[in-house]
Amino acid sequence: MPHPLDPLLPSEISLVARSVNASLKGDKKVSFNTITLLEPPKEALQRFVFGKGPKPPRKAEAIVIGVGSGQISEVIVSIEGGRGKVEGWKDVSGVQPTITLEDLTATEEIVRKDPGVIEQCKLSGATDMTKVYCDPWTIGYDERWCVSTCGGELIKGDIRYDFSKL
Repeated sequence: MPHPLDPLLPSEISLVARSVNASLKGDKKVSFNTITLLEPPKEALQRFVFGKGPKPPRKAEAIVIGVGSGQISEVIVSIEGGRGKVEGWKDVSGVQPTITLEDLTATEEIVRKDPGVIEQCKLSGATDMTKVYCDPWTIGYDERWCVSTCGGELIKGDIRYDFSKL
């Protein structure tokens, strides 16, 4: 029996994902950005810790992205007793979810195919683009940039070349 502040167990993460997917209507699909513990209210936790109240129910928060729509949503799921139940679903706008492994991989693929990057690499003596690596970092938000397609999120890419295998 986990403590109310223990991280989610793998089985609880799977339960949250199954519960969210089961709640979807029609052919709607989502990808999961994060699934994390939703900490109980401080007052309820204090009552429990000091023996003056019941153990707070375990809940999780899932940040999901609508496949095809890009709609970001915050989903609250109760995970008490091995049963998952979606308790709340809130579509949000004007925000960006946490950068994902897929974002990192896509950025690197885009950089490796960019004619400007290829040209700069050639000028530096780097010709094997499979040795070009890019570490993207989110650096802020500016509504002047690509709001309709990327929400205005700015990403800086630190590019490097692996010269160790020349």
